[in-house]
Amino acid sequence: MNKLLIILVCVISVTFSTVLSAKDVKDSKDHPLMSRYKGAEIKAFNETDYDEYALGIETVKNGKVETKAIEGKITTIIYKLDRKLSTFQVFKNYESVLNRHGFKKILACTSKNCGAYFPKLLIKGTNSEITYNTVDVYNMGPGSDYRYLSGSFDNKGKTVYVSLLISKNKFNKQVFVAQEIIESAEMAMEQITIDLKSLEQAINETGKATLHGINFENNSAKLTKSSAAVVDILASYLKQNAKASYFVVGHTDSNGDYAFNIKLSKERAETIKKSLQAKGLPEKSLFAVGVAQVAPVASNKDEQGRAENRRVELVLKN
Repeated sequence: MNKLLIILVCVISVTFSTVLSAKDVKDSKDHPLMSRYKGAEIKAFNETDYDEYALGIETVKNGKVETKAIEGKITTIIYKLDRKLSTFQVFKNYESVLNRHGFKKILACTSKNCGAYFPKLLIKGTNSEITYNTVDVYNMGPGSDYRYLSGSFDNKGKTVYVSLLISKNKFNKQVFVAQEIIESAEMAMEQITIDLKSLEQAINETGKATLHGINFENNSAKLTKSSAAVVDILASYLKQNAKASYFVVGHTDSNGDYAFNIKLSKERAETIKKSLQAKGLPEKSLFAVGVAQVAPVASNKDEQGRAENRRVELVLKN
């Protein structure tokens, strides 16, 4: 994995470093994609293999912060820095280095324009709150000195999101960096792959069947390699029932914009249709449809439910 190497910014005197500190909290470490600011100490650390993260994308409006839901591996690190540093100095170092690596900024704001209680509203009720609260770097109001930056960069074809909250305590002037890196991915589901018998039974009994084992890459219509076996089973069934015609229906969970989800669900259905045509199924017997999140089979409030809602169904047309 290529490290996001932290390089000296020529106009700023402070450098970044990969050297660990003896004062780091136990079992903590720098993220492999981003090294620490020179002289920084890790005061809090948490790593979650897979969860949902709320990335700040807008300033405070009507007492709320608009966020983007991202799923993947989350690494939260809170660094303690030298009191002599300013939040501006630290912010500019991070911003300059990230920009050199194709960083796409989503939101950049300060205590002057982020909106009242922005850090608290952003973090409150999320998994990050537990880690942030151990150092109390987010509980800031009017008169506080902080800067926030969010965005993403590409790492070997996968999107990595970054959230940075740089703050200075107004009483003891201590500088902290709350750094969160989210490596977006779709959770691997241990679903039972559909077989020919269960597919036929479901169609006969209900007129439709969920194609368990059909999976796509995150936010993409590209099939995973493990889906090939299910496509083969589906092709066998359709050839045995060649006189009938079917809808191939793509579904998404409730995350994301509706227009995007409609497009994605239709593209995923089209991918299945084209895969079946490549195996000799006539185009006139298959109709690709995308319905986004309008027909859930489970609650979208948790990841298990969202995973069930992300699916493709085969529906008997006539």
